[in-house]
This record gives sequence, structure tokens and C-alpha cells, in this order.
Amino acid sequence: MSHDARPERERPERGGGPPDAASASAGADGEAGAASVATEAERVARAAMAWPRLSLVRPVQAASPGPAWLGRQGTERVLVRRSPRRLDALAWELDLLDHLAQVGLRVPAARPAGDGRRQVDGVVVSAWLDGREPTSAAEWDAVLAALARVHEATADWSQRPGAVTAVELLARRRTELADLDALPAEALGPVEAALEALAAAQDGERAVVHGAARATTVRMVGSTVALLGWDEARVDQPALDRALLTVPPSRAPRAVVRRAALAYRIAARWPHDEAEGRRLLSELLGT
Repeated sequence: MSHDARPERERPERGGGPPDAASASAGADGEAGAASVATEAERVARAAMAWPRLSLVRPVQAASPGPAWLGRQGTERVLVRRSPRRLDALAWELDLLDHLAQVGLRVPAARPAGDGRRQVDGVVVSAWLDGREPTSAAEWDAVLAALARVHEATADWSQRPGAVTAVELLARRRTELADLDALPAEALGPVEAALEALAAAQDGERAVVHGAARATTVRMVGSTVALLGWDEARVDQPALDRALLTVPPSRAPRAVVRRAALAYRIAARWPHDEAEGRRLLSELLGT
């Protein structure tokens, strides 16, 4: 199985019998959700026609948010995903991935459609990367080295359209990537406190950060590090990337940086995936 994308879990079948008012409402919501999924699938299928010999196999859960499918282009497996980002922000991401691939990093660079476009209606096609999570200290060292190469290769990179740094989010409140105003009070207080602490201790170094570098978005493909899931990438403090990784304790970042990295991710994920936002909040409160 690919570790770039994971099959969705099957939902258990519900029992029969006449529905009460609550279950009828739930059924209506379920039908609306199913219609939405069907519409999204149709939209992706139409866009996918721009790639020669491309077919959609099944929906998968990808490292980036947004709907995704396992696809086949001829005999080769590919990942087909639809980005939730506006097109200029997506173009920035695709430019970044092209650049990182050119300097020798293993990233899911876009495969052009038949007419040369890298995205069609927000749909992007990339190689299906098989791999596994890093396990040893040496492999985590390799991940840290790969992220350092990202930072070195993007020291003069422009900011992603619609994005701001973690510290700037305090004033901006809502951006293309994150939304403080979407957080409930239970999350907003800890998130703002973590970002304020970073503002008091911030350094001047800036480069592109992956933004969501964790075990779920890092894979070992043989002995090579593959960095997946670039949806939250932006220009920010490079230390934030390392803060999110599971690294040997001797290499652990300062608590203030880790808390700020988690805080930004909460503001980024909560509006789209409350369950993940709550998991990240629990992690923040435990640091």
C-alpha cells in the first residue's frame, strides 16, 4: 500500500427499521453528503480527462487535505488530488515542488496534463510514492537533513499568496491557510498564547517551511526521504518544521517553538477537520 495515500475505512452498514425524526434527519444529511461526494468525484473525473490514459481507481485519504483518488496512467499508479487552495496559492505550491525536485529532493511534483497544464480545475496528478515511516535515529537525521535542504534552497522564496507567518497570523487572524476566528474559545486561548510566545522569541531567519512535517507526511522510499503533503507550506521560521517531528530527545526543539508550530496547525486544520484540530489541541495542551 502507498504511504502517500491510504484507503478510506469502510463504514459499517446500518440496521433496518423505520427511522425516527433524528435518524431521518441524519439520513437526509447523509444523502446530502453522498451527493456532495458524487459531485466532487464527477468534477475530478472531468478534470482527469486532460491527462492521457488516466483513470480513477478508488478514493483514498492523502497526506494533503482535499479529495484524492488512486489513479492509473497506463500501467503506472498515480495520486490524483483536488487542492482546496485558490489557484495562485496552488501555483506557488507547484512551483515550489518543481524547484525542490530539480535540486534533488524527493517530493510529489505535478505531472503535466496533455496540454502542459500542471493543474486542471484544482486537480493535480503526481507519482504514487510507496514507503514507510522513519524508525531509526539515523533515518530521522536524514529527514532533518532533507528539511534543512528545503530551507537552504528557498531562503529567498516569496511568500505564498494569501499566507502569512505564524507570528503575523495574530494580527491577520484569517488567511488562505489558517483561521483563528474559526476556533472555539477552548482552542483560541491556548493557540493565541503559543503564537504570542513565539512572537516574543522569534528569530529573523526565513525560508519555506513544510508546515506539517510529521510521521504521516514523511516516508522512507528505500534509503531516500520523501516529503509529502505540502498544502500548509509557506515562508516562515525554519525551526517550526523541526518542532513538529518525532526526533530523539536530545534534538528536541525549544518548547515555545513546538507549541507555536502546533498552534498554527490547529488554526489551519480545525476549519476543515475538527477531529484533527482537537487531536492537535490535545497535543498542544500536553506540551
